[in-house]
Amino acid sequence: MLGTLGRLAIRIITLALALWCAIYFVPGINLAMPPHTLVGDGHYDYYVVFLLAGAVLYVVQATVGKVLRIISLPFTILTLGLFLLVVNAVTLLVASEVAHHFGIGLTVDSFWDAVISSVIISIVTAIVGVITD
Repeated sequence: MLGTLGRLAIRIITLALALWCAIYFVPGINLAMPPHTLVGDGHYDYYVVFLLAGAVLYVVQATVGKVLRIISLPFTILTLGLFLLVVNAVTLLVASEVAHHFGIGLTVDSFWDAVISSVIISIVTAIVGVITD
């Protein structure tokens, strides 16, 4: 029913929601607000920053994440899929660096914070995926 743009919007909103959950539960991941206002009087900046971070995470997962999944396929098979946690953590770390270059204050303190956050992001996106499909 939804077109390509509708599915893309739902995916980005889902990743923004999952990122919010990860930031809420994991103290080592943070999203800082920009020093200047983004939209109007700045009342909706919080939502805009999460949507921008979700968009960055989507682009990184769609590019770097796909390549890493293909490269790490033997390890993923050998570990019965557990190595995907490492791949997802690396994509979150890469998304953090890319977001930093675009002025979005997404920071991940350590690799283990990225692993825990990637588990939370995977759970939230799976739940929302079941609801929206």
